[in-house]
Amino acid sequence: GMVAGGIASMPPGVAPEPAPAAPPVDPVVEAKKKAELAAARAERAKQLKRGPGVAALVQGALKRALTQPTVKKAEEPLPAPKVVTQQVEESDSESEETKRRNKEEQAKVEAQKRKEREEREKAEREKAEREARERREQARREAAEAERDLQKREAETREKRIKASVEAAKRQQAERTAAQAAENNLYANMPGPNLEDQVANEARKEEAVAREKANKDLTNLPPEDRSKVLFLDIDGVLRPARAGGFDILSVDGDAAKNVDTSDFFPSAVKALRHIIERTSAKIVLSSEWRRSDSLCSALSDLFERNRVRAWSSKTCTNLELETKADPVRSFAERRAREITMWMQEHEREVSGWVILDDINLGIADESRKSTTRQMQPHLVQTWPLCGLTMGNAKTAVRILNGEMINKVVVERPVAPVGSD
Repeated sequence: GMVAGGIASMPPGVAPEPAPAAPPVDPVVEAKKKAELAAARAERAKQLKRGPGVAALVQGALKRALTQPTVKKAEEPLPAPKVVTQQVEESDSESEETKRRNKEEQAKVEAQKRKEREEREKAEREKAEREARERREQARREAAEAERDLQKREAETREKRIKASVEAAKRQQAERTAAQAAENNLYANMPGPNLEDQVANEARKEEAVAREKANKDLTNLPPEDRSKVLFLDIDGVLRPARAGGFDILSVDGDAAKNVDTSDFFPSAVKALRHIIERTSAKIVLSSEWRRSDSLCSALSDLFERNRVRAWSSKTCTNLELETKADPVRSFAERRAREITMWMQEHEREVSGWVILDDINLGIADESRKSTTRQMQPHLVQTWPLCGLTMGNAKTAVRILNGEMINKVVVERPVAPVGSD
């Protein structure tokens, strides 16, 4: 009734408009949109649990998904998966084990080499030390042998000299029985004067003048040290022990005449000065020259010219020679007693003493009395035809300074021309 009423109510002559047709719907697209919408809502719900900042991002993404057409994204290539197989792991493990074994083997080899090197170095050191010991032993043996040879030659020379002196003394006693002084002439075995000696004496006089001029430039000596004493002989020490230097028959008889000191050795006087400069020792005159005033005066002048301090004392002159078959031994024993008496009188003030003499006073030690001092440890024996050398002087300095001297070797340098 309503339809009919409606149609009846329309003006006549107007046909009704047809209803617009609905657009066709693709079921596949519609299902896809629904799925995307559901996925977006689920994602949004998930993002809402994370916080408001993430929810806003999810909401913006959802809005863009609804307003933009669906575009199928190109599938991105997936990265190649890492293939780690058991075989690779096993290979790496085997490589580490091999490296470890190789390192251990290398360490063993190096340790063995180091051990061999140390053993080789030790053997070389032991060999070098052994060779050094052998060389030292050889050197000691050679030194000992040389010392024995030297001692043997010294003993032979000493025996020959003493024997010659005794024989010469006996000959002189037989030839000059009228002269009592011949018994005390220690140098009768020395050669007599000749023309060559006269010429040499003239030359030495000229040298003495030249030395006197040169000695003016010598420095002053240090102050005298009275705790150090030098017992000084003259003949065979400062001048050659031979006949003809001056006309003297017996020093004990004070018969010296025409004293000539030009034959004194310049080197011996210089060596004596060296001792005084190094030790400040005082000189005690023990020579037979002390018995003659004229000889002492000439000697004092010589010392002054050469800037050597004169003696400050003399040994006694009142002891007699004991008659023995060997005049040299008798003389040595008397001089040892004279030196001993001087030492006993000045014992408290003397700390070191030395004897310069061409006679071996050590022979007096063989039969010395208990009160007589030993001479050998303090003796520096000179060679009669050459006198005091610088080597003798250095030995004397060591003795005065208290150094231990096991043996004093008599030096025998070449005798100067004209002293034969």
